[in-house]
This record gives sequence, C-alpha cells and structure tokens, in this order.
Amino acid sequence: MKRSAILEYSLMERLTGKGDYENLIVGTGLQARDMRNKLLLLGLKAPYLIGDIDDPESDIRHYSVINKLGSPEGYRFIMCCEIDEWELICAVLPLAYGFLGNAVTNHPQLIRFHTDNMFHEHAGDEMIDASNGGVILRQGRPYAVYGRGDAGDCFNIHILGNCNAGGIYRVVPETFPELLHEKLNDAGFSAAVFTWGQPRSPNSDNIMRLIRDLCFHKMDLLILYDNGISSPYGSVTKNILATRAASLSPKHGFIAMLENMATFKASNGISHDVDLLTINEIQHRVFAAFSRLYGFAFWHIIPPTHSILPMEQSRKLRGLSPGFLSRQRKGKDGFASRVGTQNIKDYTDIFAGADDIFSLYADYGHLSSGGNKLVAQRCVDDILRAFGEERHGE
Repeated sequence: MKRSAILEYSLMERLTGKGDYENLIVGTGLQARDMRNKLLLLGLKAPYLIGDIDDPESDIRHYSVINKLGSPEGYRFIMCCEIDEWELICAVLPLAYGFLGNAVTNHPQLIRFHTDNMFHEHAGDEMIDASNGGVILRQGRPYAVYGRGDAGDCFNIHILGNCNAGGIYRVVPETFPELLHEKLNDAGFSAAVFTWGQPRSPNSDNIMRLIRDLCFHKMDLLILYDNGISSPYGSVTKNILATRAASLSPKHGFIAMLENMATFKASNGISHDVDLLTINEIQHRVFAAFSRLYGFAFWHIIPPTHSILPMEQSRKLRGLSPGFLSRQRKGKDGFASRVGTQNIKDYTDIFAGADDIFSLYADYGHLSSGGNKLVAQRCVDDILRAFGEERHGE
C-alpha cells in the first residue's frame, strides 16, 4: 500500500488560507511528491520540487533556483525531505531564510514537515554523539575521535558542548571537531580531537562519562563549547506539520514514563526551572577544578550564537529587537564576570564584517559548514599561539 502524508483539516485550512502563494516543496522523495500532489488537488500552486539536481522532466529544480526568484511575498517553502536528504536541508535553508529576510523558527512562509526521528541504521558514519538520543554507542565508545587518539606524541583535545560541537548526526557536512582536527594537522600540529556530545541534552550523561573516564585518557585541552544563555526564541512552538513524530525534541524515555505512571510528587528540593546560565556556570567551575587537579588546559568557548552576534547581524538574521539582544549580550558578559575570564574564549565577534550572515548558519540556530570553518580556524590560531612553541621545543 502506498504511504501517504496525511494532512489534518486544520493543516489544510492553514495551507489554503493564502492560495496565492507559490508553494516550493523542498525534497524529491515519496513524501515530497505526495505533498505536491495534495496541494495540486487543493488547487494550490506547487510548480516543482526543489532538490540537488536539475531535472525538468521530473519537475525537479536545483536549489540554486531560489536565487532567481522574484519578490519574497509570493512564495512559501515547505521542507518535506526524507531522512537521507539532510544535506539538501543544509543547502536550502540558508538560501530560503536569506530570500525571505530572516531565519526565525516559526517563519510563516517556511514550514518544516518532519517525518520520523533519525534511526541508528540511517545515521551510519554521520553519528558523532553516541548518547544524545539514546542511540547505540559508536564503535563501543561514548565519544567519537578524529585522529589517532591518546598517542604519545599527539596533542589530545576533548570537546563537550552544544549541537554545533556534537550530535547524533551531522547538522551540516563539516563539523567543528572534525574541522579543528583537520586544520591543526594541516598546520603541522599533531592532534586528536574527541567529541563527547551535548551536556544539555535531556537524556545524556556526557559530563559524568567524561569525568568517569578521565583517568583512561591523555588529556591536554578540554573545551566546553557553549554559551548557556537561555533564549525563549529558541524554544517557541516549531513551525512544523506534525506526523508520527510527537515532537522535534522528545523527552527522555524515563521522564515520559514517570509522568505517565507517577501519582506523587516526583522530586523534593530539586528545581526543574533552574536557568541555563546557572547550569553553565556549574559546568564551568567543575571543569576548571578538574583541569587544575589533572593538569590539563580548560577553555570555555562562547560561540557566535544568533542572539549574541554583533547587533546588526543578529537583527538581520533573526529580526529580534535591540532590547532583547542587549539583554542577551549582558547575560553573556555577566556569566564571564561570574566565572572569571581566565578560561573564557569569546568568539561572538568572529563573523563581524561578513557580507552574508545567512550563509554562516544552516538554519536559525546551527552553524553552516562555512560558519564552522571560521570558528575552527579561530580555535586553531588560539591553540597554536598557546601550545605551538611549547610543542615545537620538545
């Protein structure tokens, strides 16, 4: 039996509310074709599918067609990609957001149609964080490693952080840890890079795993790659058409089970409303203490997230108010003053002067391959300044 993307009445009402849009469906698989057929049956404009090839006979246009469109008021994008089209998503979203004028999670003219969550068998070589999402460990280890790892003559770097520094699968083809390893070795600096994933993930115990396994590793530098500043604009209702996936970020299985089964107060004395800044401060102090105990260097990189870029870039990218952006930057500066700047590497100005800020983000929050390259190069420069002479002198 042929599968079908079922549109509920409310969703059909939403899609047909503005019948003058040209609906550009991103994706070339069964779900995308099914979506296009349904829109055509509803009398809506859906001239072709957008993919990574140009095949007019199959009604497919290469995504570069976005650069040739007219006024943005007349178009709506519907992301309807199969699991194996993740690189198409990375290529199209920056172009679509740049064309529409800003990269917000619930842009009325960009709808993300999610199907199933990522399966382990589909992740394959793209899986770089074994614990985030409950997938099976990669090669039996709770981390991924680029390079020889723990070799005697190798500089060993360990990374935890947000999803630009680790995730089940790559958000973009080129990730920060992999680029860092590549660029260091290109500079003649022998290094291995371990990535342990996201300490903020609701079902990952990356920090505990790292601390548990510290004694088994030769560690020269530990990087916490996260700003820890909570943004309500990053957690608003996603602009997605619901299918079988309950949500984009499902709760940890234990929490869901507890909510379904418990008839009593689940905890006593623990605050579930603690802000990310406080959590980040605790993580920072833990790693600073362990670095002194075990004799490795500790850097806390604050990356160029959408809300603490230079003001003009943040406003162009996300359309956020100057007041909100000022508060975000004040929060970042307040965090640095609380923990001290000794271990802080502030990279929030790294995109200053960039002509096309959209090209540096894969979507409204994740960096593109180009963005990751700039951050990795900045980190390489810092590492060579801090440890290059010492190692060449050995």
